[in-house]
Amino acid sequence: EPMDENNPNKTESKKQGVPYDRLKEIWKKEFEKEDLQPLTEEEIEILRTITSMNKEETSDTTINILQDKMIKIIDFYINDLAYLRLSKIISFAVKRKEVNTLTPIEKQIYNLIRKIIKSYRNKLKQGDLGTFSIKTLNAIQVNPPNKVREKRELIITKINLGDLVGTDGYIYKNIERKNIVSLPKDNAEILEQRGVIQIIETGE
Repeated sequence: EPMDENNPNKTESKKQGVPYDRLKEIWKKEFEKEDLQPLTEEEIEILRTITSMNKEETSDTTINILQDKMIKIIDFYINDLAYLRLSKIISFAVKRKEVNTLTPIEKQIYNLIRKIIKSYRNKLKQGDLGTFSIKTLNAIQVNPPNKVREKRELIITKINLGDLVGTDGYIYKNIERKNIVSLPKDNAEILEQRGVIQIIETGE
């Protein structure tokens, strides 16, 4: 069949799948590097596009289930990317490290944290903490995206996983083969799909 560049259906089908693959690349780059990775205009547009994608209602139960699974996976990558970047921004602000890869909104967050830390240090030097320390810690605390109590799965690993960032915001370190670990349900499902773990018990 000849290629019809004016066919909107073909154009749309060509675009689908690209944002998800690129999202994984963006997340992986941020996960593997210690420095805050620059986000290009193209990558920001991909994040904007993929977060605005709506579920297509259909009478096919299998398609609905697959769409729900995909939405959960996308949410994990988006939320974890935000967590990774915010963790780095806070760490760099505490260390007074200048960062040249901040987006405009991240610059505002970075500068705000610097001001909070500077004010806190001044209060500490003066011995005048009062309740300020608590307020400061609350202000700069990294709140994991899914702070609500999540369902968890008890799993056994089939391979060495190393360090794993959970959807609950915690980092599970040095996970080795045949370890039994309690993980958030979303993490466990993704790892089970990859065939690297086995779920042995469902819990809260």
